[in-house]
Amino acid sequence: MKETVRLPRCWERRSVVTLVLVCILATTPASGTTVRLRGARSALGGAGVGGTSAHASLQFSDTRTCRSTACFLEQYSLRADPSDDILDRTALAWAARQGKTGIGGVDFSNVDVASSENVTGEGATVGVGGSAFQPPDGVLVFYSIPDAPCDSFAGREQANCELAVQRALFLVESGTRRRIRSPRILQLLGLAERERMEIPLSVPFDDGDMVDLPDGVPFIRESHVQSPDGHIWMRIGGIAHRFPTIEIALSHGVDPEQLAVVEDGVTYQEGEALWLPKNAVFVEATEFPTPGSAEFYTIQARIREAARAAAAGMYTNLRSMAPTLYAVVDDDKTCGLMRDVAVFHQQYAEARVVLVRPGTLQQCRGGGAAGTLELRAQSLVRSGDQYFLLEEHREMEGNRCRRTFADVGVVLARGMNPSSALEIPLNIYDCRGEILEYPPNTVLRYPGCSDCRYLVLHDGRSIAWISDARLAESRSLPYASKDDTFEISAQELSARFTHSGCAVPRPGSVVAAASEAHGALYVAAENEILRRSRCTAALQSYGLPTTAEYVLPANCSVREGPVLEIADGTLGRLDDEIFVFAAGRKRPLMHPQLLALYGWLERPVFEVDTPHENGDAVPPPDGTVVAFGDSASLFVIAGDGSVVRPVRHLDVLRARGFDLSSTLRLDAVHQSAFSEGEIVDLPEGAIVRYTHQDTVYRFEDGALTPFRSPNTTLAHGIAPAAIVEISHELSHAVRSDKVIDVPVGTLVSYGASPSVYVVTAQGAAMLADDTVQWIRYPKHPVIVLPASHSFPFAGVMDFPDGTLVRFGSASNDTMLVREGQLLRLFDGTNTLRQWGVHVLDDERSAQAQYEHRIEKDGARAVLVVAARASLPAGGCLGPPPGWLTFARGKIAEAGVPIDPDAISPLAYAVSVARADPTLRHELRVSVVERCDGATGADEPVPVERIPLPSQLCRRELRAPDVILAFNWTGKVQGAIPEDTMGPCVYPKSSAAPLDMPAGTVFRRRSAPNRYSRLDVGSDNTLVEREFVSLEAMLSHGTDPKRVITIDDDSGLQYSHDSALTLKDGTLFVYGGDRSTVYLVEGGKKRRFATVDVLQRRGMATARVYSVSPEAHPFPDGERIDYPYGTIICYNAQENPPTVYLLENDRKRRLESLDVIFALRQSYADVKLIDQSRTFPDGPLLALTDLAPILVRYPSSPRVFRIEDNQKRLVSHAELAEQGAQAHIVNISRAFVDLHMLPDGPPTEGSGPGLPTAFHVWLSLPDERFWANLHPKEPNRIVDVQFSQTREGQVLLESDLLMKQSVGQLSHPDSRDGLAFWRRLYRSFDENHISDNICFSFRQWVVPDNVTIGRGTDGNVYVVNASMRVEMETKYLEDRNRGNEVFDACPNTTDPRVPRLAETVFRDDVIPRLIRRINLYPEYL
Repeated sequence: MKETVRLPRCWERRSVVTLVLVCILATTPASGTTVRLRGARSALGGAGVGGTSAHASLQFSDTRTCRSTACFLEQYSLRADPSDDILDRTALAWAARQGKTGIGGVDFSNVDVASSENVTGEGATVGVGGSAFQPPDGVLVFYSIPDAPCDSFAGREQANCELAVQRALFLVESGTRRRIRSPRILQLLGLAERERMEIPLSVPFDDGDMVDLPDGVPFIRESHVQSPDGHIWMRIGGIAHRFPTIEIALSHGVDPEQLAVVEDGVTYQEGEALWLPKNAVFVEATEFPTPGSAEFYTIQARIREAARAAAAGMYTNLRSMAPTLYAVVDDDKTCGLMRDVAVFHQQYAEARVVLVRPGTLQQCRGGGAAGTLELRAQSLVRSGDQYFLLEEHREMEGNRCRRTFADVGVVLARGMNPSSALEIPLNIYDCRGEILEYPPNTVLRYPGCSDCRYLVLHDGRSIAWISDARLAESRSLPYASKDDTFEISAQELSARFTHSGCAVPRPGSVVAAASEAHGALYVAAENEILRRSRCTAALQSYGLPTTAEYVLPANCSVREGPVLEIADGTLGRLDDEIFVFAAGRKRPLMHPQLLALYGWLERPVFEVDTPHENGDAVPPPDGTVVAFGDSASLFVIAGDGSVVRPVRHLDVLRARGFDLSSTLRLDAVHQSAFSEGEIVDLPEGAIVRYTHQDTVYRFEDGALTPFRSPNTTLAHGIAPAAIVEISHELSHAVRSDKVIDVPVGTLVSYGASPSVYVVTAQGAAMLADDTVQWIRYPKHPVIVLPASHSFPFAGVMDFPDGTLVRFGSASNDTMLVREGQLLRLFDGTNTLRQWGVHVLDDERSAQAQYEHRIEKDGARAVLVVAARASLPAGGCLGPPPGWLTFARGKIAEAGVPIDPDAISPLAYAVSVARADPTLRHELRVSVVERCDGATGADEPVPVERIPLPSQLCRRELRAPDVILAFNWTGKVQGAIPEDTMGPCVYPKSSAAPLDMPAGTVFRRRSAPNRYSRLDVGSDNTLVEREFVSLEAMLSHGTDPKRVITIDDDSGLQYSHDSALTLKDGTLFVYGGDRSTVYLVEGGKKRRFATVDVLQRRGMATARVYSVSPEAHPFPDGERIDYPYGTIICYNAQENPPTVYLLENDRKRRLESLDVIFALRQSYADVKLIDQSRTFPDGPLLALTDLAPILVRYPSSPRVFRIEDNQKRLVSHAELAEQGAQAHIVNISRAFVDLHMLPDGPPTEGSGPGLPTAFHVWLSLPDERFWANLHPKEPNRIVDVQFSQTREGQVLLESDLLMKQSVGQLSHPDSRDGLAFWRRLYRSFDENHISDNICFSFRQWVVPDNVTIGRGTDGNVYVVNASMRVEMETKYLEDRNRGNEVFDACPNTTDPRVPRLAETVFRDDVIPRLIRRINLYPEYL
């Protein structure tokens, strides 16, 4: 028998521990009873922050202390029910843990607490080892709740203990644990029946992502299942977004019957509320059904059915249900009003249509529809049997004009389907365009006439007769088929089209006319035009047949176009002479060879049988060399055949590459057809030589520049064949101020000498040998110069910097060339590797690299060469900067280790020195560095920039332990004994021995638990400062792994300075007392008033250290309380509660709760604190103290600006200028009465000329003082002149506010409205009226009594001015139209219904409305 024990209602205003303790002891169950805590989840989550929770262990009647669930269950013989999905033994264990570690109702387990137990003596973090057991994938696991408290565990087991107490459930996947968000998630994901396994705390896991509700699944919490409106959510990207209303959820495709239900305690990060999606279609209801009711879903279903019918083109239902459709056109809440339901069918047939509550349209961007949604341009629409085409017309309403189709055949002829036309009302588009006729190339036919076929021409208004089927076939036009031709009566054809004769065959056809006896031929052209062919050659030139392809009947009249001439560029023969035709004229050739020069030899030549006018003769193409008559002068054609340029000499043509054999000799008569141009001379840059001379010249700027010697041209890459030999007749000036010499970088030799030189800016430098030539100038040609072509001697050029050489194949010494010196390497190629240079060992590869410049994997080659004296010795190169060397003195004689490879020489020397104190000072360690102190150690340098040995020094370390301070332990293995380096030892640096750097944290071997740090003292020397505790060291950001241990007698002794304690800004607690947290600041400890203050100041996630008071005796500083700007409250039971603002160490009482919002905060920001927390009182904080500020009443559209204890009405223009930056505070009339504030100055920018209300009254006639918000009169809202005044704005806003007040006073949800409806129903019952209640009448405000008095100062004042409300019936009765007011209820048969409703309204609502208008501040 499973008995459920329900807790008494004893948890109000109690801490969590008190809740569990008192409630359980009040209902102690019998043995074997299963305990279920109903509703405890919300109680646990609502523990008061800022109060004082019990922090003692659970004490029971037998004085036995229980700290675990197992203990409690054992004592009371209870058994837990793990299947309970609300809360089982987890609540008891959680409460027990809260009694141990709770601080003010806040779980302190999330704060990272560090203590000295976390760090070992060697500075490494201790890890907690786990079991090798690993549950299989797919299993649900939970940790066993231990008997001991979680504080007794450490590391991973302590964290798992916390999870066990919380009764966390995990899903095992790929070796990770994924926490289950809540038990209902298991059901939603189908994991509820999955196997569950209890595991020990020691099982290790990596954390994976939480198993949560998938994105896109709509959900609702348990408490809102019966009232889903406004409580449906959906996660998108891990963030929960709320649907503000149920109809918005429907617009997103949410099915309220298929919602996922989650527990109330499940929380997600919340994002912005979702609105109607893009392309959603909605109808704004005037009377909205109760959300979620049966009527609500019935109406939504009717709208969806009507939408489906509209999607099929049947608009009747949707038009009757929803005359106004809106659509969301983008993701920025922009809405559009559909011009007609047809827009829905055309553009939103697949959209979701929902009925939304009144006011939804105001949530659109801009407060309503941004524009009208029109039917697309080029849409086919119809009204009855008439079809129209909508075309874009930006100057017309709706940007559309409708063009009428002449008949339905025109619709088909234009490729449209009449059945797809959208039915629209004819009056929605008033603009009318031209009537649409049949498009060009449409074939029309008479009914009953087999050969009556007409072709619609290109202008769409003319037609041409198609004489027969053969002509139609030539143009691929339909003729006999009735499906492709359109029937039209003779009367319609004559009325709608103009006859333009006969149609002609397809363009390009050769046609003859039967009416012409001479047999002229025509060519059909576009637009039914025939072009008469001038001759047979004209047809041939276009590739047309020379006989007629079609003969037009004699009764056909056609239009003739221009005569068809011979095509331009055609070759024709007339009287045995060949011509080129252009523009109908024949052009003779100046020379027969022009056919070949122009590439016309393959062109056909047509016989021309009709005379043509002569044109200009065809000249040779540009670049042709010509002569005229018997003259010896030569010319070059230029300027597109219009210019001839005289040639200075035949050698000029050869220098320019002309073929003199192709010179054309033209008749002398043609010379007059050309104009003479510039003389043709040698080309710029031509290389020439006069006949019988050796000197070579280059033609530059009209003169000749000589080369220094003939072979100089070879150095410039000029082949001998490129030199042009010219006659002395072609004379030019020779430059004497310039000679062209061999360029720098050219390899030269003299005569038969084997020596090779390179030309430099200083002269000629001799290359040491062929190998140097391979390296420096691979594949460069050597120019042989005469002895007279000499240069100053510039020395011998040897190997470049970075060359690796070995002298003779028998030598093992590798040398490095640097700055013209040979450097010996201490350890051969190993030294190069220390410098980061990779070396090839294969000599053949070396030669290949230097000869062909091939680099293999970035390695350098060693070149084997003969000995030479041109490179002097430059010393010995040892290890690079940053490398360690050491002098071991007598330690070298102490022996060597058994396994030399197991330990480096330096490490061995250190071990010997530590073992034998007499040898300790024999060991001296140095680091290689540049003598000038330049940085760059440990960075590889190119071999060409390796420094000379004279530039390197060795700097001694003060002690070997300095290696640890610089983290050079990796360099110990490669350290080199100096006694093995011989002459390669670098000189000792003049700098002081290298000490440990400032900031080094160390400990001595004899005191491993005392830590010190090196700092720079006041005299710029290093001083030792000891940390008072391990926590102090950690607070300074020291990584324990970077702490070094040094020998006591290492010689590293420093003067002591002040001890280091916790760093400023560190959070700490004393010992195990976690109820009080301190902050170190300025050498003092400042206590946080509560943990909530710590969170409020953004330090909830900071690390907190647990220290002893003996080691950290800080003096007390000021208490840390809530920061300035925090709003506090002592008693939340007051109505309204008294709240204060903390400011400058004092509290200022807020005049009203509205000030909270004026401070840009909310009720959620108010902190409830204990009465013992006292602050000095400051002055009262009123709303006016925050001036300037914008305020308004929630029910009023008017916004006022409060400044200088005055109020001023803000215009819409001012608010629009401020835009989103305008912060408007909604105030309550219960706290702030704007009547009490005097009016301020007029709107900014106004002057003395701004009209007051009195001036406006004097300026305008009485009949202009009105405002009208009748929904059926949108064009008569306010008088045009009156609307330009501030008074017009006030009157219009007051009218709107009055109508809102009427709605509030008559709505059954309000107290006044409910009383009105009860009396109305009672009146109907008393008068035995059975008809439905129906009434519709309007009200407006008019002036009532005004009292004016004269003051003692002689001025006239308005003492009192009241307003009254009139109803529409009085207005109509005064004009003998009293019955019109009751026309709004045409279906009411009993005439007493509207009159009785008006009587009750006048007696019950109107007095309250008048009182509100005259007394409420929003009607100012």
